[in-house]
Amino acid sequence: MKRSWKGDVCMIHKEINGKKGNNEGRHAGWKRCGVSERFRHAGGFLLLFILLAGLMLLCGCINSSPSPAGSSNSTTITVTDSLGNVIQMPGPASRIVCLNSDATEMLIALGAGNSIVGVTDTTLKNSQLAPLIPNAKNVGTWDAPSLERILSLQPDAVISYSGYRLKNADQFEHAKIPVIYIDCNRLSTLKSDARSMGLITGHQADADRYIVFFDKWFGYTTQKTAGTDLTPVYIEGYSEYMAQGTNSSIDDIVNVARGSNIAAGEGKSYVKVTPEWIIKENPPVIIKVAPDPLPDGKTLGDYREQVMSRPALADVQAVQDGNVYAISGKVVVGPRAPAGLPLVASILHPVQFSGTNPSDALNEYAGEFVPGANATQAISPLSKGS
Repeated sequence: MKRSWKGDVCMIHKEINGKKGNNEGRHAGWKRCGVSERFRHAGGFLLLFILLAGLMLLCGCINSSPSPAGSSNSTTITVTDSLGNVIQMPGPASRIVCLNSDATEMLIALGAGNSIVGVTDTTLKNSQLAPLIPNAKNVGTWDAPSLERILSLQPDAVISYSGYRLKNADQFEHAKIPVIYIDCNRLSTLKSDARSMGLITGHQADADRYIVFFDKWFGYTTQKTAGTDLTPVYIEGYSEYMAQGTNSSIDDIVNVARGSNIAAGEGKSYVKVTPEWIIKENPPVIIKVAPDPLPDGKTLGDYREQVMSRPALADVQAVQDGNVYAISGKVVVGPRAPAGLPLVASILHPVQFSGTNPSDALNEYAGEFVPGANATQAISPLSKGS
């Protein structure tokens, strides 16, 4: 808040004049002590000059000391989201509606879970995340949430996926509710997304702590796999024969882990393939990505067996050698992805990870950021190198 030193001077002047009686008594005291009238006036002007000079210096310091960006004392916070939109906010958001489950987990990881007042119906069904967002209400689906419910929550901001425009986005714009598109789901952008979320919530220090965690396990994985040959791998999504191609979230992880995604050459993030295509490529490793949370009664082992038992893939090298793995989608997509790096790398390069526990990163993540993140199995079976 800017202050006017001129106004302060006027107030001082009024206070001085308003205490004339006291001044007269003080003047009389000076006379009784034998102080000359000239000295008395000179001393008064000197005192006033010192007060004015000190006040001007103080005001100058107040006006010239900016508050840290994103702090509660800043006049505005400027955030650039995943779409390049520049959003200005009057200060850190304390009431957030999050339509993106990965962004929800990032907020929890940064210690801002209590700021979440609204989430989608699917997020509230997530047994790991729901207990960590006690103030969150159901606002409907992620792609067409209820504007009425959101307005009733009086949010400072709404966070959504950048890859999907809300079907009712115009209603939010008309209501002047800022929609910030931040994904928090790709390894390649997680650090910048964490910084943005830290700025939005005033949790920059927690974002820095998360980035230290990211760099630690990124460096650990690249050091372990340095100089190794690329391992060809077929990565299948939730649906049968739906390959995860170039620029998919797990493709980022496989590249860092020194793998060669056999579907990357198809030029799409997700591409439907055939058993014949897989047989022709004959990958030595297959990774099946399973949903999180798993359907009732299902285990990661069931998803692995689903691939292993397909008659059409019986002659593929990965199936014959038993190098088929099922991995939870949560450790390859979202804020846990740094913890997924050593898990994937240990599958692709078991010799380099011999004698290690690739789950150490996930255990650290659960201990430092999101309690319970390691409560369910992340990979099946454990890599042969661990």
